[in-house]
Amino acid sequence: MSDPAIESGVVTKVIGDKALVKLTQTESCKSCAARILCRPGKDGTSEITAYNYVNAGVGDTVEITETDNLLLKLSLMQFGIPLLGLIIGILVIYFSDITFLSIQKEILSALGGFVGLLLGGFFTWIWSNKVAANIACVFQIFTVKMTSR
Repeated sequence: MSDPAIESGVVTKVIGDKALVKLTQTESCKSCAARILCRPGKDGTSEITAYNYVNAGVGDTVEITETDNLLLKLSLMQFGIPLLGLIIGILVIYFSDITFLSIQKEILSALGGFVGLLLGGFFTWIWSNKVAANIACVFQIFTVKMTSR
């Protein structure tokens, strides 16, 4: 997707409140964060499923956009919570009076950070599975540029 906010494509199939949109692959597709969501074809196109809130029909040229900055939110969840767990784990051990077999406080802090990282990752894994169960599409049709009707 060349512009992180909006990309153009043609509706190839409408299924209820969703539509299959065919996009032309460009050079910027190689660096797109959402490229794993596109189904690349052999003819230089990709297909994605998008919410069809504007009632676009088959053959309509549409503009699609990300659903509520979902990729940004998922990235923050994926990286932010484990990082927060790491930092909290380090600080809790470092500023407490915990001693264990005369191991240096810095090593215990590193172990605490590792445990915090694992707990944050586990929490994120559970949360992301619940979020993923409620998400059918990452994209939505923003507007119809040209209608075929």
